[in-house]
Amino acid sequence: MDIFNHKDCWYTVMNSIHRGHPDWSIVGYDRWHRGKSDDLPRNAEEHDLTTATADLDAFLHEVLKGGHSKWEIVLIGNSIGCSLARLLATGYAWNVKGIILLDSYMANSNFADCFPPRCTDEDSRLTAAREAVVAFLGPDVDSLEHLRRNNAASVLPSASEPKLPGDPVLIVASHDPVRNSELTACRLGIDAGALLEAFERKWHEYFEGLTELSGRSQELRAVEGASHFIQIDKSGEVVKMIEEVVEKITGADLEHQAYLDNSMAKERKHRSTSAFKHTVPLICGNDVTHFNVTIVDGRYPIIYTCSIRSPTSNMTEAEARSTTVIRDLNPSVTSFTCPFNRFAPFGYRKFVAVGLRMTALRLQQGNSTQIFIVAPIPLNDDIRNKLRSLGGVDYIAADLGHHLYVKEYQDEWPEAKTIGVPGLPQKRNDVRWDVVYESRCKKPEAEFGWNDVETVIFEGFITWCVAWVHKPTRTLVCTDLLMNLPCTEQYDYPPSDPLSRAFAFAAHPFSTWHKRLIYYMAGVDDNLMRRDVKAVYEMDFEVVIPSHGDVIESEGKEAWSELYEWYLRPGVDSMSKKVMRGVWGRCLKWGRWYFLM
Repeated sequence: MDIFNHKDCWYTVMNSIHRGHPDWSIVGYDRWHRGKSDDLPRNAEEHDLTTATADLDAFLHEVLKGGHSKWEIVLIGNSIGCSLARLLATGYAWNVKGIILLDSYMANSNFADCFPPRCTDEDSRLTAAREAVVAFLGPDVDSLEHLRRNNAASVLPSASEPKLPGDPVLIVASHDPVRNSELTACRLGIDAGALLEAFERKWHEYFEGLTELSGRSQELRAVEGASHFIQIDKSGEVVKMIEEVVEKITGADLEHQAYLDNSMAKERKHRSTSAFKHTVPLICGNDVTHFNVTIVDGRYPIIYTCSIRSPTSNMTEAEARSTTVIRDLNPSVTSFTCPFNRFAPFGYRKFVAVGLRMTALRLQQGNSTQIFIVAPIPLNDDIRNKLRSLGGVDYIAADLGHHLYVKEYQDEWPEAKTIGVPGLPQKRNDVRWDVVYESRCKKPEAEFGWNDVETVIFEGFITWCVAWVHKPTRTLVCTDLLMNLPCTEQYDYPPSDPLSRAFAFAAHPFSTWHKRLIYYMAGVDDNLMRRDVKAVYEMDFEVVIPSHGDVIESEGKEAWSELYEWYLRPGVDSMSKKVMRGVWGRCLKWGRWYFLM
């Protein structure tokens, strides 16, 4: 995963909080994840931490009507956003009740002093690491968003000073040093060991200093498995931190449970709305400037976006090809996403924006690595170059719902083996199908001798979906078997049309509506569905990758269990209901044959 190339830094956390606590207002001030705004009439020379904080203060006055006296706020910052949170809390009159600092930028460092002094017989790895880090993070280097960092040490000369006024509740969280060193070293082309030996030790000391900023601080929290962007890698942990801070501030019983870090919270019957009406979690973000902001209004289940850029939800296919987001979830799994509209009657392409994802898995076959892609999306130069860098494509898999672009990949990599499902050889006779996965008796892992992948074909699912479990990474790739909207990674901005907005609010694993969609519109045979749902549940997986919506990066089995609860724990149906289910199942099978096959 390229830790310096993320668009959607905060949406997963924000949507999780929004679903779990609709009475909280959330304001996002994060330019990086929404794209650049280089055309703004702003002099980069004068845009430093001081002016960025002043912009943030002015923005808050504009958004939070009533000013300083009305609102009690919680600040959540990541990277250099932590510096902005500190400056806002100490230099302005906002009533800051809590602060969460996630992997803070070392504001008082020139980054060269994080390494031992130079010497004549210095290890070349150490020299390369020092030069790369200073060239990328040094105070005289502009950030990716043209935020000047050259005054950081003068305005925040110490990690432990100035103290935060009012002793707000404070949580300081740090990355996993091993994971972060590996990813940073990969990004900068240096040795990870050199970073661990010197740079990480200094950074840890800085984090410890931050815990002294408030009398209500807690011990430093190292988030296992997280890189620099903790809110992406471990968004569920960040959600828990926010809830913990608010609970300490209000002293209220939140009646909450641990949330999935992928933005899904269980629907609740009881929520307290009065205790938090003046509490505003304010997300500061990373390298920020001005005007690109996201507001989640706690009074309504709607996401509003204010920006100078136009949304991508109405993009044509040609435009979608140029807006692909490529993300390495880990060294063996890569996600490719783009905008996409579905359920479009009579070819009306702007019906419901659901986004689209293709997944590439690296399979270890003896001493060689083979690339297997599931559910191809429109091929463009970015995807082509990424796949070539991985070594090309060896296998292509599609079901009845994700076959539109198979031919493009087969033409590009004609030696790749194709895996289809019943109906595809007839429906797509322009594609060469090497294996048709028809039943449990003929699995592709047996056909091709795979050791890394275990599969279950859903014979009772309307589109013959396949569950692909990548065993080394405990990852389930499930195409349409599960949706996890909103699709924040596929769109620069949340689709704003009413249908897309309503669908995004309901199409996630903890929604009763999604359960009904699966049970009444996708399951064509209850016995087969119960068998296959149970088979997947018994597999070992943690991450779930759907074709539509965000990746569930932890507790994926809980999401699966919740969505398929009616198949895993079926009740006792009356005879009449069984008969009706049987008749309805036959109707769905006829529909599958007529419309899809």
